[in-house]
Amino acid sequence: MSSANFGVLLRCKVIVVGDAGVGKSAIVQMFHSKGSHYPRQYNMTTGCDFVMKEIKVPESDYTVELHIYDCAGQSVFKDLTSQYWKNSNIVIFVYDVTKPESFQNLGEWLDLVRKKCPEKVLPGVVVANKVDLEDRVKVAALQPCRR
Repeated sequence: MSSANFGVLLRCKVIVVGDAGVGKSAIVQMFHSKGSHYPRQYNMTTGCDFVMKEIKVPESDYTVELHIYDCAGQSVFKDLTSQYWKNSNIVIFVYDVTKPESFQNLGEWLDLVRKKCPEKVLPGVVVANKVDLEDRVKVAALQPCRR
């Protein structure tokens, strides 16, 4: 599976977090499949799903091997999934623009990541999902997050 026979291989552990039903798994599956696999049916993630994807950095000898952990958003799984967060390099926070509470809960997700990964400050990004549902948007995609 490794295409990195020459050059430098970098590994990056990515955790994807957010409330249940915000579309974390759909985002991960679409990214992993280069957009060819959109899940037609919602299957709740229990625990953590894992995918690996290699990305060749253009015009360089670098290949990044992304280890992506798609973590369940239900509160009952938070302690279970947080065990996978150790040694993470980046965190992706996902919210659903049609569910304001999923945006408001990002602060709790940030606090949990900081608590479970105290060894370093993780860089992260916030992803506004389901922006295509224009008639149901309740949270502006560019609404600022302060924490």
